Amino acid sequence: GYWLVGADGGVYAFGSARFYGNTYTAGLTGLSGPHPLAAPIVSIVPTASGQGYWLVGKDGGVYAFGDAQYQGSVPGLPSTEQPPAGAAAVGLVPSGNGYEVATTDGWVAAFGPVTKEDPASV
Repeated sequence: GYWLVGADGGVYAFGSARFYGNTYTAGLTGLSGPHPLAAPIVSIVPTASGQGYWLVGKDGGVYAFGDAQYQGSVPGLPSTEQPPAGAAAVGLVPSGNGYEVATTDGWVAAFGPVTKEDPASV
């Protein structure tokens, strides 16, 4: 199975993939409404088990569902650790028990216990 994600954070499960939640079930109201996302969602990344996934916002915001563990996100970093202005997040790579978020200009932020020796690392 597989998942598709909309820019508004809606997740759609197909085939054997299960639905574990989305930004709406987390209390956010898509790209508008009383509790909107800070930025559109750009990526969905499954966990190794396939029993969860992370959603990644253009601003580097991370949302965890199912067995995906939330370890932090770019908007929560101190201003001295933020990516360059105009850099948009493009995805997330699970690494060790954490993950790395990458931007369009090659900037990478690590969250949680990340395994740097992992060849899948960004």
